[in-house]
Parts: sequence; structure tokens; C-alpha cells
Amino acid sequence: MAAKLAGTPHLLNLNEDPQLDRKVTYNITADEPLVAGRRNKQADHKLQLGGTGIQPLHCKFDTDADGQVTLVPLDPKAMEHCKINGIPITTMSGTILKPNDRICLGPSAIFIFKNKANEDKASMPDPDDDPISFDFASEELANHENADQKEQQE
Repeated sequence: MAAKLAGTPHLLNLNEDPQLDRKVTYNITADEPLVAGRRNKQADHKLQLGGTGIQPLHCKFDTDADGQVTLVPLDPKAMEHCKINGIPITTMSGTILKPNDRICLGPSAIFIFKNKANEDKASMPDPDDDPISFDFASEELANHENADQKEQQE
């Protein structure tokens, strides 16, 4: 497992391959937001993604003075492709993240948000003996998508 960075909010990748799970860390610092967008050789954003729905500048993770991190879409088309705990973001003004939130960007990039400073406000536990997994996050996404489709049919 990747080392947990004390005090620094960050994203850890979740991957179905146990050899790759939680191996990539993206720090989120107050001095520079973490920006995600479409993979491109000329792009200077740190989190480069591919797949359907990923915009050139997709979203950013901002940290405020209190250490809270907000996920902010950078393009209206990106909102439905930015999901927190399986639920798409519905506002361009952003959504405050809680530790252990599962973040899905595009069709398949899944991360877990970590923030030691606010660990007492975690959305759910992530114990070492039964950590939040890629399979759990994928199932959470599928359940929300199925519920939305069922609602639309009714």
C-alpha cells in the first residue's frame, strides 16, 4: 500500500489489479490546485486522464484555509463525469470532499480522497484490514447508475 502522507490532502488511485491499487498519489496543496483533464503531451495539468467525457480541463481540487478540499468542475460538460460516491456533481460551484470519498472521473478513473486533518468527518471507514476497494467503488457507481435509469423509466 502507498504511504499515507501525514496532513497533506491527496487522492489515491483505486485499481482492480491489486499490484496497482493505491500506488499513485496526487497531492492537493493550498498553494496550487490539483487540475485534472484530458491526456495531452502539451498539457501542464498533473492529473491526465483519457476516456469518454473527459474534457481538456475537466476539474480541479481546491484547498481552502481550513484545509477543506472542494472538487470543482471546470466545464459544464464535465459535471456528469465527476462523481463522488457514485453520484454526479450537480453544481459548477463545487462540492466539499470528506475523507474516504470515492471520486470517479470519466468512465473509469477511480480515486479515494484522503485528508488526515479531517479524518473524523470521513464519509465511511477505510480500515487497513478491510480497505475500500476498486470493486466496492465500481459497484457503488453501478448501483447509482442503475437507480437513475430505473427512475428515468418510471
